[in-house]
Amino acid sequence: GGDEFATIFKNCRKEDIEKSLSRFDEEQKNCNVSLAIGYAYAPDISQTSMKMLFSEADKNMYEHKKQIHLQTSATD
Repeated sequence: GGDEFATIFKNCRKEDIEKSLSRFDEEQKNCNVSLAIGYAYAPDISQTSMKMLFSEADKNMYEHKKQIHLQTSATD
């Protein structure tokens, strides 16, 4: 029931991704929208596969979506 997008960062640290996602989260609040975000990180892509990364990111996105729904339910 929704659109999903992927972004691939190369040559960056996990902290850089988390910092970008934090800024993105603040901006979505300013725009009064709700987005579920999930990501996966691999310091060495040769140690994993894109399929595994997308699967982990998808799982994390659904966990974030659950948290959003719990927060929304608590304020209603």
